[in-house]
Amino acid sequence: MKIRTKITLTFLVLSLVPLTMVSYVAYQNGKQALKENLGTTYQLLAQQTIDKIDRRLFEVYRDVGAWSELEVMDEVISGDVDGKMTTFLGSLSQQYGYFSSINAMNQEGVVVASSRPEFIGRNFIKNPFFISLFS
Repeated sequence: MKIRTKITLTFLVLSLVPLTMVSYVAYQNGKQALKENLGTTYQLLAQQTIDKIDRRLFEVYRDVGAWSELEVMDEVISGDVDGKMTTFLGSLSQQYGYFSSINAMNQEGVVVASSRPEFIGRNFIKNPFFISLFS
């Protein structure tokens, strides 16, 4: 083999080793930076989602508070004579689809108005979920 070829191969090998090492270090640093960036992005998305859910729950809490103070609630005492309360509760249940039903009960535990008309007249006084309310 000629000396020129030996020098070229030697130079090539000697320059490829440091270049490979530098490339490997750059790859590892880039990989770590990408992981950190993705982690930060996912944390931000999670926090935004939590904030959105928190705001939505507060809105529902506020709305429920407002509903309880409405004049239409006076009908619960006397019963839903003309069906206004049932219509109102039905519209609320549709507006906030995550409620399967919204019911209004009198002090005896009888449903007097409901977003599901088949519940009207049911007595919940013996239901374990409501026992502490009526005792």
